[in-house]
Amino acid sequence: MSSFKKFSLLAMVLVIVASLAACGSGSSSKDSGSSDGKKTLTVSVDEGYAKYIDKIKSKFEKDNDVTIKVVKKDMFETLEALPLDGPAGTAPDVMMSAYDRIGSLGQQGHLAEVKLGNKDQLDDNDVKQVTIDNKNLWCASNY
Repeated sequence: MSSFKKFSLLAMVLVIVASLAACGSGSSSKDSGSSDGKKTLTVSVDEGYAKYIDKIKSKFEKDNDVTIKVVKKDMFETLEALPLDGPAGTAPDVMMSAYDRIGSLGQQGHLAEVKLGNKDQLDDNDVKQVTIDNKNLWCASNY
């Protein structure tokens, strides 16, 4: 994968995580036992991206008063499990997805709309790839 594509994918992950944290209510029904009372975001990423997320998560946690739990799981396994894991409450809050999977996941009701606070940092192609019926579905679990 080219450096530009890796950077673009990682930038999308950051946008997703930032968007979810900004839209969070501050309470979590699936708090994973964080002793400090912070909201926990579960982020599912392929093994190859886990080191990058680990590298940036401490600053993000501090800036957004949230705890990030990184789950290393194949992207396609995560996506295939979403229809069952979502209703069971075990789906990740943030996950990576190929843009061509967003449409079917959104149409099936597995993704929630996310209002982007930093939309000016994205180009039109980024936004078009994750928009269905004028809703931005940035892989936010609908559960």
